[in-house]
Amino acid sequence: AVVSTQSGHYAGIEVHDVNSTGSGVDIIKQLSESIEANFSSLKAKVKTMEEKLAATEQELAETKEALANAKSDVNSIQEEVSQTKTVADTVKKDLTKARGELEGKISANTGSINKYSLKGKYCFLANGACPAGFSRIETQMLAIRTYSADSVYIKAGAFGSSRIGCHGPCGKYSPHNGDIILAVCCN
Repeated sequence: AVVSTQSGHYAGIEVHDVNSTGSGVDIIKQLSESIEANFSSLKAKVKTMEEKLAATEQELAETKEALANAKSDVNSIQEEVSQTKTVADTVKKDLTKARGELEGKISANTGSINKYSLKGKYCFLANGACPAGFSRIETQMLAIRTYSADSVYIKAGAFGSSRIGCHGPCGKYSPHNGDIILAVCCN
């Protein structure tokens, strides 16, 4: 019998170049070898696919674990945000309460100051401009003769807009002169 085929499929089996002019046994032997080669090739492909499947399953498991960890982290962050919001709300309430109390005290003290400022006539040392209802008065006594210009007799200093000190550089002028300059606010 003469069999001549090219590569192709025969009864669902891939056949690789079988050319034979021999007996039926030789043809069967060649077909058997071809089937065995194809089966080995298929087994290798299946093994490769199984390895890829195992690797994909491992990656999937790792991805699921990473997702679970991320979800846990998100839950932790949400809890921290919630706690921080609670603390911030408490601080805001406390500050609002403290502000109200402070504004109440300021109002009470302002009323007291206004109550006392309406009675009597008085003056106090100025420090810049005088408040409403008070007039600024400046007075001075210059070149006052002193026994000495040292700090026992003239101790220079300023208090608000007023000052006491030497007349010019201390010790330069004789007899030793001092100055007193007062700035007051009076109603």
